[in-house]
Amino acid sequence: MTGTDPIGWAACLDDLRELADRLHARVGDGREADIAVKMFGAVMGAYLTHLWAEPDHTSFLPSVGYYQMYGTPNPDTVYRNAAIDGTGEYVIRGHRGTVPDVSIMPFGSPTATGLRTFRPFDFNDLTIDTDGTFEVVLSGQPPDVAANWWRLETEMRTLMLRSVSDDWGAHVEPRVAIVRLDTDPRRERIETDALRRRFQAFAAVVEAMVMSGINRVAALRSEGIVNQLRLVDYSGNGGLDDQWYQEGCFELGDDEVLLVEARPSPEVRAYSLALTDAYFSTIDWANAQSSLNRKQAVIDPDGVLRAVVAVSDPGVRNWLDTTGHRFGVLQCRWTGGSLPPHISVTVVQEAALFETIPSPVERVTPQERSAAVRARQIGAQLRGRW
Repeated sequence: MTGTDPIGWAACLDDLRELADRLHARVGDGREADIAVKMFGAVMGAYLTHLWAEPDHTSFLPSVGYYQMYGTPNPDTVYRNAAIDGTGEYVIRGHRGTVPDVSIMPFGSPTATGLRTFRPFDFNDLTIDTDGTFEVVLSGQPPDVAANWWRLETEMRTLMLRSVSDDWGAHVEPRVAIVRLDTDPRRERIETDALRRRFQAFAAVVEAMVMSGINRVAALRSEGIVNQLRLVDYSGNGGLDDQWYQEGCFELGDDEVLLVEARPSPEVRAYSLALTDAYFSTIDWANAQSSLNRKQAVIDPDGVLRAVVAVSDPGVRNWLDTTGHRFGVLQCRWTGGSLPPHISVTVVQEAALFETIPSPVERVTPQERSAAVRARQIGAQLRGRW
């Protein structure tokens, strides 16, 4: 640190530049633009979670999502994060909205396998007023009087708010505010020493966000999970109790597509099939059909959900658009049911696709595809990105 850099801003930029050099040297495969965008998204995420968030003057800030490029966000979910002190007392007030699933996942400190998680708080368990408003107290001990109470554990550090809808723009999103009750609500300006400490660790936080995705894809590839799927247990990293994950890499040669087939059981109340790039960033779901859910996909008359992962439009409604990526990850989420459906993945020559599909599938024209993408753009914006 020098007299011209009292808060460590220039040093932080130097750290980020060195990180960019390391990442570009690592990829070195023509994907520099992808990794650069991912790094900028992580910078945005780190600003919110590391530089700005604090437990005494907390709020639900944009978390893993459309712009942050880390954490493999589900296109059907809006995520927000609030920093908390597990020994404190808070109140959450707001309007429930009409989104089917709203929950809060408490997280603790990092462990060897990821952030420690706790049982989620489900908004469906709350007593909601007739006008849709609610109030819930969060503390270590129940208050003397409260319509709703959730227990805080001393090890809790953040609360992730998840709003899930598979009918984009049709549901009313929840409006939620959180304040701390056991400290002075007034916030002082940040001190130079405190900001300097945060700057010193900023590049490391960004690197951890970027590398978590890179390492995840590298592990799948090294284990040979390519053009196939396997069951993944995310219960220790924020997954819901009745949600099943299946994921694996896709790798397409010239003129190749993947035919993905599953038979969802009647118990499945929601599902999402989504693509990521080579660094585990969910592909732009607002401007391309890179994901499908229960409202967007069609199930064939024989009860099978068939989707086609392809670079160019194969002319079927259930196209998963890679937007030009020939390598990435297919991640499937199924909510409900005692077991996830079996999924088969078959590499098919594009010219032989309709000879391979055993039953008629719903086809679309280029004009219908454009209309579907515009509907996605509108739905994504009506939901909001955070």
